[in-house]
Amino acid sequence: MRQLCHACNVDAQSIGLGSYPIKEGMQMTSQSLVTNFSRTCPYPYAVRADAEVAGCGNRLRGGLRRNDRRLAEGEEPALGSHLLTPRLGFAHHGIYVGCGRVVHYGALAHGLHRGPVEEVSLAHFTHGHSLWARPGAARFGCEEVIRRARSRIGENSYRLLSNNCEHFSEWCLRGEHRSEQVERALVLPRRLAHGISAAAVALLTVSAISSWWS
Repeated sequence: MRQLCHACNVDAQSIGLGSYPIKEGMQMTSQSLVTNFSRTCPYPYAVRADAEVAGCGNRLRGGLRRNDRRLAEGEEPALGSHLLTPRLGFAHHGIYVGCGRVVHYGALAHGLHRGPVEEVSLAHFTHGHSLWARPGAARFGCEEVIRRARSRIGENSYRLLSNNCEHFSEWCLRGEHRSEQVERALVLPRRLAHGISAAAVALLTVSAISSWWS
């Protein structure tokens, strides 16, 4: 039975989906997966209330954007989707590769420990938290996004500020090694440093003027 990714019109075997069991008669398309799996074969990932996603300003807490879409329990994401699941103060990122599987950087997913890039179930990825999908144009089609994600499985070079789960996901989708969460976190220290520098200059200026007048 030939399985297709509707969004990219590619054979499922070519992106590694053939190694996972799919119920007979179920067509592998991003649209039918959402419809069929969510109605007749929901994936067993639990969802609990996330206090960390309370809205504030243009963005939501927990590393989520206002336009990120929360998926219903058991809803199947589109192939190659950018997935997020909120934790306390940040969001964990991964790439959906089909059949209830996500490729992500395992570090900090379930606590303060390091971990490699790995392919896990949706339930393991969410760890009881809600599941969100981030919209936005990817540079690559879903076949290439999935290939890129799986090409790094086993990598164990996690760095919180330079090579985290969001860096990984952005690289898979757009070829950009960046993390919006890190960029936002560094804004405050930079502002404080700028403020301290400005205050020091002001004090030196006042001191110089006082010395000149005395």
